[in-house]
Amino acid sequence: MTRRPWVLAALALFAVASATPALAWSAGIASISGNAATWRPAPRVDNVLIVVVDTLRADRLRAYAPSASMPSPAFDRLAGGGQLFELAYAHASWTKPSVATLLTGVLPGRHGATTHERALDESVPVLAECMSAAGYETGAFVANGYIGERFGFERGFDEFRNAAQTGRGRGDELVEDLLRWVDARDSGAPFFAYLHTTDVHAPYLPRAATLATLDAAPYQGPIDFDGTPNLLQRIERGEVPLTMRDRTRLEALYDAGAYDHDELVLAPLVEGLYERGLLDNTLVVFTSDHGEELFDHGSVGHGGARVWEELIHVPLVIHWPGLAPARIAGSVGLVSIAATVTDAAGVPPMTGLDGASLVPVIEARRGTTGPVLGATGGLSFAVHGHYKLVRSRSRADAWMDLLREPFEHASAPNVGPKDVARLTTALTLATRASVPRRTPPPIIDADTLRRLRALGYVD
Repeated sequence: MTRRPWVLAALALFAVASATPALAWSAGIASISGNAATWRPAPRVDNVLIVVVDTLRADRLRAYAPSASMPSPAFDRLAGGGQLFELAYAHASWTKPSVATLLTGVLPGRHGATTHERALDESVPVLAECMSAAGYETGAFVANGYIGERFGFERGFDEFRNAAQTGRGRGDELVEDLLRWVDARDSGAPFFAYLHTTDVHAPYLPRAATLATLDAAPYQGPIDFDGTPNLLQRIERGEVPLTMRDRTRLEALYDAGAYDHDELVLAPLVEGLYERGLLDNTLVVFTSDHGEELFDHGSVGHGGARVWEELIHVPLVIHWPGLAPARIAGSVGLVSIAATVTDAAGVPPMTGLDGASLVPVIEARRGTTGPVLGATGGLSFAVHGHYKLVRSRSRADAWMDLLREPFEHASAPNVGPKDVARLTTALTLATRASVPRRTPPPIIDADTLRRLRALGYVD
């Protein structure tokens, strides 16, 4: 098979998207998947790579929403050769508790990393420790200051690089560092890697050419992240009145950034794996830690007391060599990633997890691991199928039928008694399972604080 580099000019892509030839690595994925004779996963994979694209909404990707304004060709090719989960959920609407759940396999109430100051509880094992104990070389390349040593996320990693310390925070830089690490590792050892990019996160700063494809009209309004990095926080507080033209500009900036990440970060990453012969023996888990509100419910940004679908419904694709591609319906949560990784790698599983392996769901091409539970900003929620329960300390339970009311503008009038019992029981048990924090808050250093401020977390 002839290898070809990724060559996609932003402007040309929009004109000839349907005729763009497949990448070498996408052809490789199709070839590998097409040889699968059974739907049962292989006993193990050699390597594991988890990719978290911070703040990426599922409905901004054409694999999830064909009418999305921007193409995402690299993601679409990865998804087209993998297992795409149509209803995957994060367990919080901001980074720290969401990623902590992904990497520990336990819900926010148990891992403890639920506030700006709190770290992962030291008594809770993390996936990297499990993989390291099984003989994997482990590396993490991270651009979000919350996923750092100050909060306990470095545990189990042989190599841990956070942009707050290295200064290399762009997604393309992280990919370069990861691939160099892969090249330098002991060739006889498998690897477990974690990549966390923030290119899609505010401040939205896409390339001018990409932005022009979505919003070519002249613009002189207040939507300018170059001059106001904390613009979203100011909009949330009502300090920046916006016209419809301003809103259009803001959404265009977000979508253009998502496209740039697809072309400049994801495509080179997967092409790099392909060129090294790693795509046919590496499990690649692609997801996001949360989404972003873009005026869907009157505001912008993420976090706080919000669990709208645009904030917790995230993309999830698992590229599993040897499996034919599939789209899998049924609600699943990122809490299942840890158990799925150990299952796929054939290493001893972690104990005491809240998340069950997705292997049975993948084998059946459908189904769910049960209600997806989460908590953020004083709210807790449960999702199962198209029903969603949101609970707060001060208001009555809110029920949503996402099939009939996908925008969550009205409560569901008729929820079946079985669904009521299933979700209320699960949410009550999860709340009772929360444990006291045993790890004291860390002192946040100046570099981490600077990085958090650049992402708009600290005003």
